[in-house]
Formats: sequence, structure tokens, C-alpha cells
Amino acid sequence: MSFGRRLPRALVAGWWTVRTARAVRSQLARHALTPVVVPAVPASLAASGPRAVQAVLRWSRASCLEQATVLQAWHLAHGRPRDVVLGVRGSSEFGAHAWLDGMSGGAGYAELTRRPPSALVMRRRARVRESARSR
Repeated sequence: MSFGRRLPRALVAGWWTVRTARAVRSQLARHALTPVVVPAVPASLAASGPRAVQAVLRWSRASCLEQATVLQAWHLAHGRPRDVVLGVRGSSEFGAHAWLDGMSGGAGYAELTRRPPSALVMRRRARVRESARSR
């Protein structure tokens, strides 16, 4: 695949990530334990990897819970359901952290709970009405 074909996909993935991270941040701020509604991943990104998504999340300074939730939506849309794991560090330096199951990031944290993919609600892409297509 040439650089010219990857760039548009990376831009589309980046734009989806910005929109999704904003939606996730807003919803988690209201109530972190309710299901999160995220935009559907564009069909043109069906086989794309998450590198552009991760880069935008780092750039946007999303919290670990926001990052894990956005990546969970990305992986779910690509047929790889993963849990968001929430954990704590119980030493003198108390801390909480969220990470995606199967990815690094949980070293030193004891798992408290998991947020399964069923806690996500993927918005569906709008479909063209049958009557409009037949004209």
C-alpha cells in the first residue's frame, strides 16, 4: 500500500477519533458507569490498524479511561471485542488506571472491575431510504 492511500485513511481515522474522544469525555463526565454512545467507525476503515487512533488520543491528552473506551470501540468495530479493565495501585502511592484488555498498561495495578464491550452503544450509519434510491 502506498503512502498516498494510507494518508486519507489516517485522516479519516483521526477525525473519527477526535469526534469519539469528545463524545466519550462528555458522557463519562456525566456518569462514568452508564453505557457510552460512540459514532460508528467509517466503513472505509474496515481493515485499518489503530495507529492513527492511538496517535490522536495521545495528542488530545485523553485520560486513560477515555483512551481505553475509544480503543474498545475501535476494536469492537473490527470484530475484536475487548474489555476495558479498571484497576488500582494500593501502595503508599495510591492510583487508579484504565487499560484495554490484551494491551500493556496494567503492570502494578490490581484489577477492580471490567467494562465489557456491551457497555458501548455504536451509532449506526444512516442508511439511504429504499424509495430515494429507486428514483
